[in-house]
Amino acid sequence: MVWAGVYVQHAATLLGGVLVFLAFELALPRSRSGWAGRLQAAVFLIVSLAGATSAVFLASALQGALHIEPLISVRLPWPVAVLLAPLIGDLFYYWFHRAQHAVPALWRFHSVHHAIRDLSAVNSYHHWTEELLRVFFVTLPLAALIRIDYAVLPLVAFVMGLQGHLIHANTRVNLGPLNRLLGDNRTHRVHHSTEERHFGKNYGSFSTVWDQLFGTAYFPERGEWPDVGLANRPEAASLREYVLASAQPPSSARRGLRPSRPRNYQN
Repeated sequence: MVWAGVYVQHAATLLGGVLVFLAFELALPRSRSGWAGRLQAAVFLIVSLAGATSAVFLASALQGALHIEPLISVRLPWPVAVLLAPLIGDLFYYWFHRAQHAVPALWRFHSVHHAIRDLSAVNSYHHWTEELLRVFFVTLPLAALIRIDYAVLPLVAFVMGLQGHLIHANTRVNLGPLNRLLGDNRTHRVHHSTEERHFGKNYGSFSTVWDQLFGTAYFPERGEWPDVGLANRPEAASLREYVLASAQPPSSARRGLRPSRPRNYQN
C-alpha cells in the first residue's frame, strides 16, 4: 500500500531531520538548549507517530471513499510537484493554523506546541491529534486541487518534514534572505515569541509568501531571537499531560488571532 510507504517515509524524515538539525544545534547553537527537554520531547514524538499513522490511513480511506479527483489533473513533473505541493499545501495550512489560534477547542491542543519554552529541532512536538486534523484541513483539500503521483508523495513528505525541523531549530544556521520565500527558524521563532509586537505573525510553515499576501508577515532584524512560550500554560510535564492536553483548563486557553499574554511574562 503506497500510503504505508508515505508513512514510513514520514517516520524516516522525522528521525533524519532530528539528527541533522540536532547536529547543527550542537555545532552552531543560537542559544542554550537543555537535554532534559529534548529527551522528554523524544518520547512525545514517538507517541505522536501514532497520530501520524492514523492520519495516513485515514487520508487514504477518505480519498477512496469520497472518490476525490483533483481539479487540476495534469501530471506534474516531479521537481515541480516537490515545490508546488508544499507551497499550495501551506496555503491550506496557513488558514488551518490561524483557526487553531482563533478557535478555543483547537487552541487547547495547539497550545501544547506553543507552551514549549526551550524550542529546538527535537523539542518541537505538536499534539498527536494535529496530524489527524490536517487530513481534513490540508491533505484532502490539496488532493482535491492538484494531482500528486503516489511515487512523488514520499519526496514531498521528505521536503515538508525537513522544513518542519528547520523552522524550530535552535541554531545560527538559517536561510538568510531566502526567508522572503521560505520559512526558517528565524521567521518561525517570531510566531512563538512572548513579545506582544510579534503576536499574530508568521502562520505559514513552508513559505512566508502567504503571510506576506494576507498581512501577517514579520521579518526579524539581524540578531532578533525572542524568548518563546506561554504565560498561561506550562509545558506538558508528563506523558499523560501531553496525550490529554491537560496542563490547564480549556477555558483559560482562549486567544484570538492576536493572542494575549501578560506584558510581564518571564521565560
